[in-house]
Amino acid sequence: MSAVKEPKKPSAPNYRAFDTISLPAMSIDERYELIEEVGRGGMGSVFRARDNQLDREIALKQLRVDDSGTVRSLTPEDTVMFTKRFLREAKVTAQLDHPNIIPVYEIAERNGGDIFYTMQFVRGVSMAAR
Repeated sequence: MSAVKEPKKPSAPNYRAFDTISLPAMSIDERYELIEEVGRGGMGSVFRARDNQLDREIALKQLRVDDSGTVRSLTPEDTVMFTKRFLREAKVTAQLDHPNIIPVYEIAERNGGDIFYTMQFVRGVSMAAR
């Protein structure tokens, strides 16, 4: 007769805490001023930023690329895939209309290859802080 074991409880997700990183004054085409980094993932960073044209605070999510135009640590082929995925994420999100979904304002490519999109900035805490 074998003993019945209790099922293992799933472990809590390992959310990585992001300290905000203050940046020196940086701008993208003089329209967007990056204020601080508020999050970072495998293929991009999210910044609290200022839209100088519309005079409002925004979130700017940018695909991280190196000087060669590839996503860091990826081959050129994988960079194309990640770029398409990043743009698809922005386009799909922009089509959604729900109180719990942050609206996308713009999708753009600037400064010789920087790909980003902007959205409403919502203040909150990281998942790690919860």
